[in-house]
Amino acid sequence: MGSPANSSVCVDMRQYGIIPWNSAPGVACGEKLLNVCNSNEFYLSYHLYIVACAGAGATVIAMM
Repeated sequence: MGSPANSSVCVDMRQYGIIPWNSAPGVACGEKLLNVCNSNEFYLSYHLYIVACAGAGATVIAMM
């Protein structure tokens, strides 16, 4: 089990576009948030974000 400090951390998933705005409750806290962060999809999206940033940087350099 997580520590009490971890259970007080909450993220509103609606503001990141992960779930629709009309979803209720739309907030992940504690163990539920930990499950989202440890999923394979989360790690894949992190790597795709890094690749997108590198591509944007390469585009800016190419325009110079």
